[in-house]
Amino acid sequence: MTLTKENLLDLVGLTNQDYTQSERLRLSMDFFLSSMHPHSKYKTLEEILEWLQWFRKNNNNIVERIAIKDLEKWYVEETSGNIRHESGKFFSIEGVRIQTKDREIKSWSQPIMNQPEVGILGIIVKKVGEIYYFLMQAKTEPGNIDGYQISPTIQATASNYTKVHGGKLPKFVDIILNRHEGNHKIIYEGLQSEEGARFWKKNNLNIILGVGENELAEIPPEFCWMTLYQLKKLLLIDNVVNACARSVISCIP
Repeated sequence: MTLTKENLLDLVGLTNQDYTQSERLRLSMDFFLSSMHPHSKYKTLEEILEWLQWFRKNNNNIVERIAIKDLEKWYVEETSGNIRHESGKFFSIEGVRIQTKDREIKSWSQPIMNQPEVGILGIIVKKVGEIYYFLMQAKTEPGNIDGYQISPTIQATASNYTKVHGGKLPKFVDIILNRHEGNHKIIYEGLQSEEGARFWKKNNLNIILGVGENELAEIPPEFCWMTLYQLKKLLLIDNVVNACARSVISCIP
């Protein structure tokens, strides 16, 4: 039997009026239903894995490890030894010395990434019938195992979406940046701390943004609509869903 909103309300002893009057309850129940719904109007779980595998096999990406001195537009600052970009944007690699009583050793020194700008990690969702679908992206990063992994709709630093690199805008970033306009629904928005052992006081803005059922009917091939049930299955497979997507998914009401 497919679990429906009515079944769920009956199971927890609530009424449709309770559901209608409480936005928090509506969101919690709707996302729960999506997490329990094995069927999709878009791709099956097997087709999603085939879709990801296609990008892993059919791309022209070449990643070569080179010396710091051979990097274009990056330099080692003479006075400090810090690594910086000539624009002053993106990030720098600096040194820190730590003294503490609460770790395995009392003091150590290490390099750390300093990226003061706030990145955006955003997933666009839409409700079709009673089920929420998540717009996910097959995205490649130079250090990824297997090259491509499933990432949020938007995964971008301020330097990316202001085009400091001189390239293209990330797809759908305009929807996220203009999220307070129009009829889009901000389901979640909040700052999440980056991994503090590698980043210096770094935050990302995690966003879950709802759009209309008929919006984004046509999407680029590197994007795919998935249910929360499918995402939970994919989370159990090694090196399929990246850390940024996991961070946003954890914010689901």
